[in-house]
Amino acid sequence: MVTDGSGNITNASTEDVNNTGSVSASVINFSGAYTAGGTGRYTVSLVSFANGTQFVAYPSNGGVLLLEMDSGGMMAGAAYSQTAGATVAASQGYALNLSGTNLGLSTGQAAEVDDIAEFSTASSGGTLTGITDENFAPGSTPIFAVALSGSYNTPDSNGRGQLGANAGNSTTSTLNGGFNLTYYAVDGTTFPFIETDNGQVTAGVFVKQNPSASSSAATRSHMYVLPPVVRPRTARKQK
Repeated sequence: MVTDGSGNITNASTEDVNNTGSVSASVINFSGAYTAGGTGRYTVSLVSFANGTQFVAYPSNGGVLLLEMDSGGMMAGAAYSQTAGATVAASQGYALNLSGTNLGLSTGQAAEVDDIAEFSTASSGGTLTGITDENFAPGSTPIFAVALSGSYNTPDSNGRGQLGANAGNSTTSTLNGGFNLTYYAVDGTTFPFIETDNGQVTAGVFVKQNPSASSSAATRSHMYVLPPVVRPRTARKQK
């Protein structure tokens, strides 16, 4: 989201969408405006932003907390000030977690899915290897220590990049067999993302491990705010 310092959000701003497995084919440009609306509170109006027009925003030391306030949907999240040129570093470890919904394309039943993982980038070539654990419900049998292997693109001028990984093999795998992510670099340490394949609708963050003591990121708290998983009342009773 690109601002001009005068209350405007310019049309250089970009959005990626995964709406029930329907993934935007390319970035969506949007614009808008923001206005102070009380102590520590701002209102945000967006134009050509998929599935949302009005938001309220509260800045904090850890980022800007956002809540959708229109009849188009229910979204919550966070925004961060970006560092120009922030990128995924080679020969570095990253911790990852995601939460959301597996659409049940292979099982016939949608399920909440949660993954936690660690991966390391190669010294060159944009490849990665790692390990992941997964839990999902209903019908969960937790999956432990599944190998990850994949690749990533370095962020473009907007800080936007892609990462994809396969999880496991023909005998042991995660529910979706891996993930394809579109991420945005915050500061070289924090990378919020959404999953952009048609099998799962998830969001999360991966974070650089063991930042140096001299890094400004080491003294700042960045935590992506995930929306709650909303289930019908009957599904809650079944748990």
